[in-house]
Amino acid sequence: WKGWKSLAVPACVEGEGLTVFKWFFSPPARLVHVTTLLSKAPATFHEIDLSLGQQLQWWFLRVNPAHQVPACVEGGQFMAESRDL
Repeated sequence: WKGWKSLAVPACVEGEGLTVFKWFFSPPARLVHVTTLLSKAPATFHEIDLSLGQQLQWWFLRVNPAHQVPACVEGGQFMAESRDL
């Protein structure tokens, strides 16, 4: 069935290293972004546009079941509480 190809998990979720999901207009996400940059931690940033409903995509449920940013993935471990990030 051709529809299964659209259910592929993006590489940003399955990849190695730290991936931070953020939205520019989210103050907690901006704080995590700036903190990550200042700490010089090697990270990949992935923009999730909440105004377009991108947080409602099925694969983002694996990252954060609450559909919120910021969230991060590192080594298969998911973290979505901005205070912990």
